[in-house]
Amino acid sequence: MIKEYIEKWNNLPSPKPENDKRFINDFIEFMQSKDKNHYEFEGENYYCGFTATLYETEPQYSYGRVLAFEFAYGQDFVKVFTANHNGFWVPEYINLKGGEAAPILGILHHKLIEWAGFNCEQ
Repeated sequence: MIKEYIEKWNNLPSPKPENDKRFINDFIEFMQSKDKNHYEFEGENYYCGFTATLYETEPQYSYGRVLAFEFAYGQDFVKVFTANHNGFWVPEYINLKGGEAAPILGILHHKLIEWAGFNCEQ
């Protein structure tokens, strides 16, 4: 479902739509289905908050371009866009603030704790 949405989205004219509710729900399921090895946390990005990346395939086993999402996030916002942007600005698939950002931020927090080697159950 994620790949199909992205393919259709890529073919739409600008400005691109963001915050499609169905895509957000599917994306949250996608995030939850991936373990810590599919994530990379890069720290402060000096532009807007912090950066994390989620890969469809674990990056150490990926050769070539794979489906990947980059997050720009902070305490009360999250933006999700393609990780395949070569450092250039790209439109966001998701751009949420406040309580609307909480579900995605909660998953990122959980995955960061796991990624850092801590037990989330404590």
